[in-house]
Amino acid sequence: MTPILQHQFNWDNLSVAAGITLWQFYFRVYDGTMGKEEVLDFVRHLNKQIQQRILRVVAASPGMPVSVLAEQLGVSTQLALYHLRKLSQAQRLELGRSGFRLRAYPGEGEERA
Repeated sequence: MTPILQHQFNWDNLSVAAGITLWQFYFRVYDGTMGKEEVLDFVRHLNKQIQQRILRVVAASPGMPVSVLAEQLGVSTQLALYHLRKLSQAQRLELGRSGFRLRAYPGEGEERA
């Protein structure tokens, strides 16, 4: 079933920023024309959403290989690795190698499933 969004707007100009993965659809609505600040706001929001999903998956399945994590999230391995490194730098998770495979583990301050 396709969801239908219905809302009455009073705006003269409406802008929407959207992003899509295999499993998720993200969007934000802005009043007026989108500028640099709105684009950056959307990218920050999108990054936060992806990172929260990564933390949930890693907490539920510690030691999951990055390639499997990326597939489960519906994003490229490169994008998953980018966010995993950012989260590791912020000490929200830990990265470790098992043979040739890079694996993600919950950080010390994160909840474990």
